Amino acid sequence: MALSLGSKLGIRSMVYVAGKPIPFFWPMRSFIHHNPLHGLENMPFDEAVVKARKLFHARTYLSRAEYQQYLDQGKVCEETLYQSAAAVTGEFEQPAGIDLDQWLVNLLTRSDAALTSDNPGFDAAAVRLALQGAEPTSDIEVDPAGLQARLGKQLMAGRPLYESIDLLYHLGIGDELDELVIKSCLDFFDEGQSVWKMPGRRRGFFRAWFEMASRNRWLSSRARFIQRLVESPDSPEDVIDTVMRR
Repeated sequence: MALSLGSKLGIRSMVYVAGKPIPFFWPMRSFIHHNPLHGLENMPFDEAVVKARKLFHARTYLSRAEYQQYLDQGKVCEETLYQSAAAVTGEFEQPAGIDLDQWLVNLLTRSDAALTSDNPGFDAAAVRLALQGAEPTSDIEVDPAGLQARLGKQLMAGRPLYESIDLLYHLGIGDELDELVIKSCLDFFDEGQSVWKMPGRRRGFFRAWFEMASRNRWLSSRARFIQRLVESPDSPEDVIDTVMRR
């Protein structure tokens, strides 16, 4: 069913308001052209990052899983990791029988649930067993109310809906959206520098993307609903409405 004029104007208004902060950071015509911490230059970096995260509802660092993946691929220097751990643990008294440096590196690089505070059974006994290489006991009681509160806090941390769904079910919606959006933006915003030009670029972003998406097998295979998406909508507002409702 086609959208009414009022619905289309409502969507355009929301997009306009949501896009107002973008000109401060986009387009990135050169590496140093824009400062993502614009307006916070008077603050120490670590404080500015925390402030920016609250202001822009942005993820200011990569996820733990991404850092671990880079470590596995050799993109993170293991020696530097140990040096950083030593710089932190050097401020504390070394407990007998525990290698604090190795423990901290384990916390950074391992994904064991027993070593993270998000585990509902996290307590001193579980940590001690994990440090000894033993499995935590299976009779640890889980507090449903406490677990619900922790989950609620994580899911309500300023995330878009698809990120919360990914956290619960690992569907990869965010990765799929990023791939589709980034690929299309790369084609359109190349400013004529690429050897192969985006067909229909002069007609505007939506029309150029629409025509490519309807013929692009790679695009349709990455997102099953793309084919249905491009069959009937006549405007970007129709596409936005369809995607958001889905």
